[in-house]
Amino acid sequence: YPSADAPVLVITKDPHFSPVHRRAYLEYVGVRRFDAEGRVIGEARFVGLFANSAYIESVFRIPGLRAKAERLLSMGNFTSDSHGRARMVRAIATYPRDELFQASADELFPILDHIAAMLEKRTVRVFVRPSIYRQFVSATVYLPRDRYVTRVREAIQDILMVAVGGISLDHQAQLSESVIARLFFVIRVHDADVVSSIDLEAVERSIAAACRNWDDEFAAASASLPRDELGVTFSEAYQSDYGADEAVRDVRELNALSSPRDLSCSLSPSDTVGAIRFKVFTGMPMSLADAMPHLTNLGVAAVDERPYEVHVRGTRYMIYDFGIDLPEVVDPDVAVTDPDRHRVVSAFIASYRGLTQSDPLNRLVVTAGLTWQQVV
Repeated sequence: YPSADAPVLVITKDPHFSPVHRRAYLEYVGVRRFDAEGRVIGEARFVGLFANSAYIESVFRIPGLRAKAERLLSMGNFTSDSHGRARMVRAIATYPRDELFQASADELFPILDHIAAMLEKRTVRVFVRPSIYRQFVSATVYLPRDRYVTRVREAIQDILMVAVGGISLDHQAQLSESVIARLFFVIRVHDADVVSSIDLEAVERSIAAACRNWDDEFAAASASLPRDELGVTFSEAYQSDYGADEAVRDVRELNALSSPRDLSCSLSPSDTVGAIRFKVFTGMPMSLADAMPHLTNLGVAAVDERPYEVHVRGTRYMIYDFGIDLPEVVDPDVAVTDPDRHRVVSAFIASYRGLTQSDPLNRLVVTAGLTWQQVV
């Protein structure tokens, strides 16, 4: 006869996407038939999409779900007016409706009990469940709402697809005024029994790492800086081009400036345009045309310029990042090691400020290892 292992009603997903209305895996509703000994002898199957009302109506007004929700509440032994019951009601109401339709109360309760306890906590949690016919794995992911962007969602998809050996997936996102966002993934797999071998803690760590943004990385990288050297705000353009470690190095350069009229430079190898990146830090305007004569006379070929606006404790500064090549230097790494780095930077600053004449003899700083004072 019908049992937990062989229920009369089966609700799951069909492995085909709906060709109309909305792109989602079709709903599979099966009504089983049993013989006199309780064995399954047939099934009437209905395939399609639930109406929108199945997703927006209160759980307590939908036949089948109402009884399941009431059982979930009774499993928690909550009193009628308790805070715990209210949290569980909220957890049920906001849980993916497909999961409420498809999973049993015994499957749902431990998950919802965890969710009720973590509501409004900025954390990453992942809950997975295999479908009854082992064709799908559903994954419900909770993460801080302010970290939900397309890049993060795509990274989470990749992490889950690898973890379960996914073939394809569908996803839904729920964003509200809560501090956490909920993502729901339905992943088609070869065999959902893989769920038993998933290291969920490792998956959660990977997702938490994917949720980290540039500010998180910078906060970690700059933890060793003195408090009075912080308060630096980088533009979005800068954040898209440079990582946190590079930003910390630039913060040190900016903090070494005595005023916006001051000027400092740095040199570092580059894997992109220009064998070397030459950065100028100052509060004064500068362009490639301004810097070009001084660089050219050092034997340097400037190939591009990237200006970035930075605010240091409310004061506006600029970082001018020039991509440069040293045609007369075989190995560019040689030119950016100390003491060569200091020698080239000092020569540029002296030439730019007019402390020495800007002429072709300055290339002896690069080719002969002289200081700008020795060239003079």
